Amino acid sequence: PCLRSGIRLGLDRKSAALLALLALEGEQGRGRLAAWLWGDGAGARNSLRQLIFKLPKGLLEGNDPLKLSAFVTVDVGQDFGLEGELLGGFEYPDCPEFGDWLNLERERLRLSRLERLTGRVKQLEANRDWAAALELARRLVALEPLSEGHYRRLMRVFDALGDRAAAVRTFERCRALLRSELNLEPSLETQRLAVLVARGVCLPGVPLHPELPQRLGDVQAEVRTLLESVRVLDSLLQPDTAFETLHAACAVLVEVEATDELQALVGQLEARATTAQMRAKVAQALAWLHFQRGDFLESEASARTGLTLDIDANLRAALENELAAALLRQDRVAEALEWQARSVQNLEPN
Repeated sequence: PCLRSGIRLGLDRKSAALLALLALEGEQGRGRLAAWLWGDGAGARNSLRQLIFKLPKGLLEGNDPLKLSAFVTVDVGQDFGLEGELLGGFEYPDCPEFGDWLNLERERLRLSRLERLTGRVKQLEANRDWAAALELARRLVALEPLSEGHYRRLMRVFDALGDRAAAVRTFERCRALLRSELNLEPSLETQRLAVLVARGVCLPGVPLHPELPQRLGDVQAEVRTLLESVRVLDSLLQPDTAFETLHAACAVLVEVEATDELQALVGQLEARATTAQMRAKVAQALAWLHFQRGDFLESEASARTGLTLDIDANLRAALENELAAALLRQDRVAEALEWQARSVQNLEPN
């Protein structure tokens, strides 16, 4: 029978408890069963006898000891046990020994469930099955809502699906829960991950978007195509569109950390900037360039320069992400998180 709640067989509280004991502990003497469920009183054995009489015929075998019939399959602790709680909805304050046993079994099964779920998620991640991994990662968080490790896993899965806003919201939920329940801040590991995800940095072993490996395989051809488009746009006297196309080529080079090529394009970009929005995009490209070189102070300075200009919300959010990443690399985590939060606010629709 299903021992998670007893509902399928219409079991009462004591009947469910009896079957749980026999399913998980094996055959049991009547004396122990009666004592655990009714205490040591004179009527305990009689109460057990009446309970057994009410159960479906053929469910139990033997007289003393009792055991489940051979045809009964116990699925607690197997795949079926990935949801719910053992004897969920039932409590046993009047049966202290059984109540202690039940609490230990619930914890044992919870840990076993966590271990199986974690193993499944790891396999799905290895297979790049992000949609299925997302469902199980959410279940892990539900099972252990104060575990930072589960939140980090969920953030990484959201990142792999290209939903960085959901990944950042996951961090915010983790931080709020830790503050309210434990009066603690997330660990530095979790905070660093939040900033990297918000910036759109590819995480180790996890592509930011599922299609990214295919793009990287032909990145040089993509950049050549963009630069050819710039030349055509120049001949058509469309400088604004040419600037945006050149900026897009810079962004492609950032993905593969092509620093030398990026430096050459940034110089061209700077020479074409005629508006505040364009100058801010030059600052963004310089922040990229300095970051790739490991000069995080200069990357910070470039991002801050761009933020002083009159620009739209999307570009402001992008620059705030660059600033957060540069601050993080300088171990200025609190400042990085502040700028990351601003970036998320700017990205959210009004």
